[in-house]
Amino acid sequence: MAKTTRKSVSLAAGITALQYSEALAKYAGNDARMNALTSEMDEEITAIREQYDDDLNILAKENEMHLAIIKGYCVQNRESLFVEKKSIATIHGTIGFRLTTPSLKCIAGTNWEKVLAKLKEKLPAYVRTSEEPDKEKLLADRASETVAPLLTELGVKVSQGENFYIELKKEVVQTPQLA
Repeated sequence: MAKTTRKSVSLAAGITALQYSEALAKYAGNDARMNALTSEMDEEITAIREQYDDDLNILAKENEMHLAIIKGYCVQNRESLFVEKKSIATIHGTIGFRLTTPSLKCIAGTNWEKVLAKLKEKLPAYVRTSEEPDKEKLLADRASETVAPLLTELGVKVSQGENFYIELKKEVVQTPQLA
């Protein structure tokens, strides 16, 4: 694959209307060509995936069955296979048991709301309270008589940038022939 370096593009002064027109035409042409190449590449990738899909599915199903057999054997013989360690090395790799990350789950008949209520009463240090500015509401009300005069006092300003963009028409683009 060809290696490309990215150069930062600076705005040049004195660009003519002809240069602008040619650049826009080439930009649109390159975009159309890139889309065509991407589409062609996607079709080839899809064809390759379809070519191997059946074999991969068969192997995956076989491995599910083999995994069940291996796991079943290890569970049945856990006391004799895993005496000193939770894993054993074999010629094909290491197999074993490992603990998952600890997590909390509610006991049957309770839910997190009930747990929270009891925590507030018995272990309040284990209850989180989260306060944060409602930025969306401030933005929505930024022009109101109540909010607008206080924004600066609060230490907040409304910031809005401007980005240049080109939205190309995706019809067939013909690049002009340059002399």
